[in-house]
Amino acid sequence: MRLFPSFVECLLGFVAGGGLVLYWLNESSGTGTILETSDHEVTAVVDSFTGDVQVDDTPGFRLLRPFLEDAYSLVKSPVEYAMNGNEWKNDNFVPRLSVRAADGSTVWFEDVRIQYGVSPDRAWDVMRDQGGDYAWRHGLMDAYARSALRAAFGRFTAEEVVRQDNLRAGRLEAKARLTELVGAHGLVVLELSTSAPAFPKEYESVVQRRQVAEQEKMKIDQELEQLRASRDDRLAKIERDKSLEAARMRSKFVLDLAEAKRLALRKRDAADRDQGARIAAGTRQLDEMLSRADSLVTKYTSEAEGLQARADALAAKGLMAVRRALVDGLSNVQFEIRPFEVFSGGVLRANQTGTH
Repeated sequence: MRLFPSFVECLLGFVAGGGLVLYWLNESSGTGTILETSDHEVTAVVDSFTGDVQVDDTPGFRLLRPFLEDAYSLVKSPVEYAMNGNEWKNDNFVPRLSVRAADGSTVWFEDVRIQYGVSPDRAWDVMRDQGGDYAWRHGLMDAYARSALRAAFGRFTAEEVVRQDNLRAGRLEAKARLTELVGAHGLVVLELSTSAPAFPKEYESVVQRRQVAEQEKMKIDQELEQLRASRDDRLAKIERDKSLEAARMRSKFVLDLAEAKRLALRKRDAADRDQGARIAAGTRQLDEMLSRADSLVTKYTSEAEGLQARADALAAKGLMAVRRALVDGLSNVQFEIRPFEVFSGGVLRANQTGTH
């Protein structure tokens, strides 16, 4: 009979005793002795005496000092907060967003999506404020989202809120407001998106007509810009054509002026030649007429002298001889007798036919 256990038995007893101690320590301490960190978790190890906190999101296992360290875990995966439909389903799926516009009309958004999560460097603050695991996902965003969105979009009128630049400004403002509000709790807003705003049917038809009118206006403005651009092109073309036409007319004018000068010179030469010929002919005719006049003067002078001689001879014979000569001269005189016709107005005109 053995009085002392064997080495193997001692070893087994030591291992069993150590396991019992570890089990007791693991069960007695609040967080256990082995801490496992998953990919989607953040852990915080707190020193029980100093209060120092070590935040770690590296996946794996870590040994804890029982009763000296406490560990807390937090799910860090982002979550989506949705405003959709008419029913409240859970803290992250709530009814659609309705907004009172600046002009008093009602505007609603059929779908609003907000992606939010834990700020990596604020994980311990989130644990102290909301608790561990999934606690930060329940109720905090629902407490701020609706008021921030209404404040951001409610400053626009129903006419203004449909514009893309105002929608973008409203989303940015709402995201900034939510980031500030939930940031005090260690959370961060990653993304915010909204659907197009909707209105009552009566107002929707007005908005649609307004959009159509704005589209028509944009189209007209584009056509006007095109016409203005083409106007400059047409004016430039007209200026080019005018310059070319002016140059062509100046060239034609120079050619026509040169041709007119040539014609004028030719006509002047012809006129000078014609005038010279007429002057020569007139000179010849004048000479001829002067010669004839001289001859006629000589002729009529001699005849006048003969008549004067005859008259003197008749005067010497007496008065009866003169009267006889006059009577003899009248025998050679012919008389033409024409009847007159009386027309309207008492005008007399000789008949063209007459009797000699």
